[in-house]
Amino acid sequence: MFKKLKLKNRIYTGFITIGLISLGMALVSIVTFYYANDNFSYFVQSSSKSHLALSISRDVLEIQRQALIYTHEGHQSAADRMHEIYQRISAQIKQENQQDSKYFQEIIKHLDTYVETFKQVQQQRTRQVTLVNTEIRSLASEAENHFLKHIEQTSSSADISAQLNNQRILSSLLLIEKYAMRYFDLLDSKDIVLAKESIFRVQNSLHALQKQHGAQLTAEHILQTIQYMNNYEQVFLEAVQRTRGYLILVNVVMSAEAYEIIYRSKRMGRQLEQEMNMIEANTLALMQQVITIMLLSGATFLILITLFSILISRSITKPIARLTDTFIALAKGSHQTKIPTYEIQDEIGALTKAAIVFKEKNKQTEDLLTQSKQLTADLARSNDELEQFVYTVSHDLKSPLVTSMGFIGIIQKLATAGKMEEAVGKLDRVVNANRRMGQLINDLLELSRVGRIDTDKTAIDLNNLLDGFRKNHANELSSSSFTLAFDSEFPTLYANESRILQVFENLLGNALKYATNPNGSVINIGASEAEENHLIYFKDNGPGIDKAYHKKIFRLFYRLNNEMEGTGIGLAVAAKVMKFHNGSIWVESKPNNGATFWLKFPKINEETKQ
Repeated sequence: MFKKLKLKNRIYTGFITIGLISLGMALVSIVTFYYANDNFSYFVQSSSKSHLALSISRDVLEIQRQALIYTHEGHQSAADRMHEIYQRISAQIKQENQQDSKYFQEIIKHLDTYVETFKQVQQQRTRQVTLVNTEIRSLASEAENHFLKHIEQTSSSADISAQLNNQRILSSLLLIEKYAMRYFDLLDSKDIVLAKESIFRVQNSLHALQKQHGAQLTAEHILQTIQYMNNYEQVFLEAVQRTRGYLILVNVVMSAEAYEIIYRSKRMGRQLEQEMNMIEANTLALMQQVITIMLLSGATFLILITLFSILISRSITKPIARLTDTFIALAKGSHQTKIPTYEIQDEIGALTKAAIVFKEKNKQTEDLLTQSKQLTADLARSNDELEQFVYTVSHDLKSPLVTSMGFIGIIQKLATAGKMEEAVGKLDRVVNANRRMGQLINDLLELSRVGRIDTDKTAIDLNNLLDGFRKNHANELSSSSFTLAFDSEFPTLYANESRILQVFENLLGNALKYATNPNGSVINIGASEAEENHLIYFKDNGPGIDKAYHKKIFRLFYRLNNEMEGTGIGLAVAAKVMKFHNGSIWVESKPNNGATFWLKFPKINEETKQ
């Protein structure tokens, strides 16, 4: 990544990265403390719930105590106190936003049931108090008064036994009220039995008196007493039922609800205690993790800063060190020194470009020195070739000239002697000599044009070129009994089309003259590849060429058979054309085994085009 950043940007990136790492550590700390704060908040909430549960348990006990006070003593202040505690518990639960809690919902449910039941107890006890303190006393008093009136009316006429019976009935009436009031005070069920027995005895005694008196005037008070006693019995039983009803509500229903409330509170307290213990353990573990994370983060921070510093420093010093070695090598004149790759446009990039320019200058200097040496060698070789060329040209041109001059002298002598017919016959020899001289001069001109005229090069499809070549020479091949065959597909060459065609025409001309075969003359042209070059071969099945002449045949005016037509320049032209195309030509042959001429062309690339 740093290799793509500029020098200044690397330094800035270092500072930014250190800042980001510090920010990351801060974020880790914030997140850690955030979770710790959550645990602490949850711990506080659980503690608040626990205290509320304990408070509810305490308040429920107080409610139950006040309910019992009201039940047994009937104090309205106890009932008011109970409702006050109930309102306080409900307000605390709502204030703590615990309505949605499962346990608090159950507590509120049982508490509401407890209060509703207590309201029923209030109703039952109010009715019971009314019955006991008002109706029962009133009925008992009326019954007693009517019976006293009966005693008063019969006191003068009644005998002693009747008076004793009346006193016994009156005593029973008083006992009924005694047993009834004692039951409502002590709530002892034995008093109910005694009260019922007394009521039963009084009713029987009164019915017996009624029968004795019959329709007498005194029977009216007995009937009134019986009626009041019947009403008394009903009211007493109702009061007993009411008393038993609210006692059942208090001792069973309300006690059960109070027990459920206390049970739920204690259960919630135990669960909250477990949760608080778990939170406490988690908080301690979290704090240990926080300490561990902070230590690891600090160590990681230091390691990252150290590694990052080393990375940045190496990304700067290493390229500079490589460039220093490069400039030392370039200062010594080397042009093969490898320039370190550095694509960023900064100070080090500028030094890299300077090194590249320095290397190019060294290369140019080396190329100039190489070219100077090559030119010197080429000049020396050209001088040798020129000397040989002048010698060869002067020799070969001199031969037809000497022949022509010799025959001209003979013709002059014959003409002087008057032998005109013989003189005219010799003129053909002079014309042939001059014609040969003209052909030599034309071939020399063609040789001199190679590399100077028709120098343009293009991409040539050799398949199309050779197809046209075969069609153009079809008649010539047929008349000479030659067969031309292509052995393969041919590559595309970067060359001058006319000069390449000239090479094949010269090779074909030599083959037609020297490569005849009594069994059928065949020429094969094919292609192959060798490393970075295309190889084209031109093969015949003629008599072949001795190895001693493999190089001589490419010299100027050299001919294997002087009796054949030609000037001996064709293969020399072919060699010069191949040299112009940065290629070469050579022959592989053995006597009586045909000859194969090889043409080597470099493959097409930018260097070839240049």
